[in-house]
Amino acid sequence: MKGFFKIMLATMAGMLLLGVIMFVLLLVVGLASMSGSPAVKPNSVLVLDVRNAEVQERVSGDNPYQMFAADRGVSYIGLNDWDAVLKNAADDQNIKGVSLELGQISASPATLEAMRDALLRFKKSGKFVYAYGISMSQGDYYLATAADSIFLHPVGTMMFNGLSAQVMFYKELLDKLDVDVQIVRHGAYKSAVEPFISRKMSEANREQVTEYLQSVWGVFCKDIATARKIDEKSVRVVADNLMLFDNPHAALSTRFVDGLAYDDVYRRILKTRAYARDTAKVCEVAYSDYLQNLHSSVSAPYKVAVVYATGTVVDGEGGQDEIGSDMLETLRKLREEKSVKAVVLRINSGGGSGLMSEQIWREVTLLKRDRPVIVSMGDYAASGGYYIACVADRIVAEPTTITGSIGVFWMVPSLGRTLSRKLGVDVETVNTNSSSDWLNGLRTMTESEYDIVQQSVDRFYDTFVRRVADGRRLGVRYVDGIAQGRVWTGEQALGKGLVDTLGGLDLAIRIAAEQAKLSKYAIMERPVMENFFSRMLTAMSGARAVRNSSRNALPAAFAPYLELERTLRGRSGVQAMLPYQITIR
Repeated sequence: MKGFFKIMLATMAGMLLLGVIMFVLLLVVGLASMSGSPAVKPNSVLVLDVRNAEVQERVSGDNPYQMFAADRGVSYIGLNDWDAVLKNAADDQNIKGVSLELGQISASPATLEAMRDALLRFKKSGKFVYAYGISMSQGDYYLATAADSIFLHPVGTMMFNGLSAQVMFYKELLDKLDVDVQIVRHGAYKSAVEPFISRKMSEANREQVTEYLQSVWGVFCKDIATARKIDEKSVRVVADNLMLFDNPHAALSTRFVDGLAYDDVYRRILKTRAYARDTAKVCEVAYSDYLQNLHSSVSAPYKVAVVYATGTVVDGEGGQDEIGSDMLETLRKLREEKSVKAVVLRINSGGGSGLMSEQIWREVTLLKRDRPVIVSMGDYAASGGYYIACVADRIVAEPTTITGSIGVFWMVPSLGRTLSRKLGVDVETVNTNSSSDWLNGLRTMTESEYDIVQQSVDRFYDTFVRRVADGRRLGVRYVDGIAQGRVWTGEQALGKGLVDTLGGLDLAIRIAAEQAKLSKYAIMERPVMENFFSRMLTAMSGARAVRNSSRNALPAAFAPYLELERTLRGRSGVQAMLPYQITIR
């Protein structure tokens, strides 16, 4: 018995000691993270190091343990912070220019466009932008073309080979698992369900993927040709012939870059450009340090609220990467904010739950009764993402935004045969009515049940089309003709009347302020981002902790299979969703 108490007391003492150590570590790291960065000195160059950076709509920079994280080699950049930093630097007399340092950035085409546009706006201040890379991806190079001069390492690499979209199909896997998947849909191009019922693309789907991929590539080629003052056809020839792969001198001879330089040589060039008389007086300030010193100086009685709708539309509460009932609450509270004179709804979503999309549409409709509501589209604003956008006063999209996909489906997986044939589990059912066990995930639907679901899907599609027709002041028949689940780029959608103008969040905010007749205003972001410790507690709670730990433990190659699991588990009811997961490289 004495041995038991000794072990128990030793364990308690150890846990107490561990708690004290963790508290002290938390305090020290927390205080270190709160300490301010040094002030920006005169003749400074702002260094935008985006090597291995992952760009998101917004990021919370309050994680005091980032230095200990497994992915500490990856930096996270918020698109809103990027814009704010460059906007402030343009007016900062101590900043002489920008050094953009590139390598394997992770960002979608529309996000790259927005970052590039912010650099171009910075250049209007008369300050310079130089770019340097050792190993540049296609996305890196597109961003670099906003610079006055581009430099590549003498033995560096550059990928420039066009865009490619890959779609994974799960039909054979599901057959092997004896999973029956019944699909009910409306829309000739509503191909979100194809991976579950086919082994290859339909002709209609291949047509739309080809067209919007060509549209995105066309924007890239045109922007590159204009910036580099070379023929657009020559840009395409370079990609077709892989002329730049492992060949820096070809990049120089084709005028894709302005010079080949080692890092130390590039630093000398940079300092000479910043302050030719005395390069010793030139300082470099990191993006992260400059961001910490950034404080909003705008004080105004009226505000433009920027509401971020990011992620999949879900029937539940939602969160930072999901759009759910918390978005309804955010929009309702804004109606009561008398100081908010205009709202910009920033959408980055491929849709999801049709029912939640309808509820959000209603809240946006109520919000716009007494103030302008402008939509700004990010990488995606498709299907349910477009549903919540269509009622806005104006819609602004990037040329490469993926939008449209006005169509719906209902997917009903049945695991009865899987349980019986693969796991040896048999299920006996007792019903009070003929369809009491309908949609329970254990059996396929009967013909009459299928017809009922089809009617529901058709009704919701008709509602979706009417919402778009009313919001965009278009005829129902016309909308039906450009809908059918078809995906468009922002550039294509402009010609179809689905968006009003091309541009980014900055333009949407200006339009909102103009419509509200505001000359001076503050910007208020909603929802408020959770701090690090709130996110940590949420991630550790209940079933979510199990899902997060299992997902994080698996290699990235398993991501498509995790998406399949999430699809089969979580998509019940009518779905207004972008066609599957498309990876553009």
